[in-house]
Amino acid sequence: MSVFAGSTPQAFLYGYADTDHAGYRKLSLGGTVYTVAAGNYRWDAYITAINSAIAGSDWTVASTTTGQTTLAKGSGSAAVVWTDRLGWLLGFDQEPGASEGVVSSLAGRAIAPGAVPLLGATWDQVEISKERQFVVDRSQRGHGYVFGTSRIWRWQLVMSYNALRAVKSGWCLSGSVLVSAKDPTQLGSDAAWSSSNTGGYVEGVPIGIEGVRWLDDLQRTAEVTMLMTVAGP
Repeated sequence: MSVFAGSTPQAFLYGYADTDHAGYRKLSLGGTVYTVAAGNYRWDAYITAINSAIAGSDWTVASTTTGQTTLAKGSGSAAVVWTDRLGWLLGFDQEPGASEGVVSSLAGRAIAPGAVPLLGATWDQVEISKERQFVVDRSQRGHGYVFGTSRIWRWQLVMSYNALRAVKSGWCLSGSVLVSAKDPTQLGSDAAWSSSNTGGYVEGVPIGIEGVRWLDDLQRTAEVTMLMTVAGP
């Protein structure tokens, strides 16, 4: 059964890709190696940057409404080789040097670690107290310090077993990530959450997974609690 089979995603957990450094920016199509331009891209921008890099090759990459990534040639077929880990990040489940052979199209075999489909998502702010320190120096002068200007949020994300595996691979457990109700084809039209845009995305930096609670006996669906930090006043 496909890892994308089942309920329609209600939201997505998205990551960023930094192509300023080697690792997730090259692929070979028809014997020509293409390189994504340097930049720090949100998932939708990353897909756009890949397509810009391979423009003229007659290939296009897409991140679909289910989160599955596709790679397709306009006509004919050609050899596809994953030069670095771009194939893994896109969900093709291939490591550097892996060849797909001569093909005309490919569909992702795994959930892309940078675009994880969710069956539900809620969040609330964690109440924390600021840490205060008062120091008296040798001249008996007092100095006060206040730490903790960031805010901590608890995200509760419902996802499939395969989506949880994608999260645990680590891509969306570091750097900036966001939760959006928009699928990958619509993410570019989304805007940040605000009091006037309560349907917008929320963004933060993961502290880590606080807990996993299985919602069924067969462990097919889980509620994953993640702690996130965002800048505060």
